[in-house]
Amino acid sequence: MSSLFIRDTAVVALTPAADHTEKRGYLVEIDGNGKSAIINSAADLPFGVIVDGQDSAVANAQDSIAVLGGNIGTVPMVAGAAITKGQRLQSQNDGTVIPDAAAGARVIVGRAMEDAAAGERFEAVGYAPIALS
Repeated sequence: MSSLFIRDTAVVALTPAADHTEKRGYLVEIDGNGKSAIINSAADLPFGVIVDGQDSAVANAQDSIAVLGGNIGTVPMVAGAAITKGQRLQSQNDGTVIPDAAAGARVIVGRAMEDAAAGERFEAVGYAPIALS
């Protein structure tokens, strides 16, 4: 019996635009060259989250990117501020996430599965990005 899915998980390989070896859990977009790049605006709609980052200086390097909204299970994210389990998460301009401000222009990217301090990597469920205003 063949699978109904092309992939069992929505994790794809993309060439990194920079050194992503220490960027596990950061949000990325696909840049104009088709490479994975850390988002640089809180208004960006991220493509996914780095689950295994590589260095662009290494020949044939490929990041493993979990596509947000692709039924990927839980993923690592990096807290840009203290996070409480259960909070909705919004993206920041450096690829990290903070608790949903509940007002103003923002992009919701997931929900926290555990508490985290600022700068800490934590488990989250990734959503297809939702732009709110």
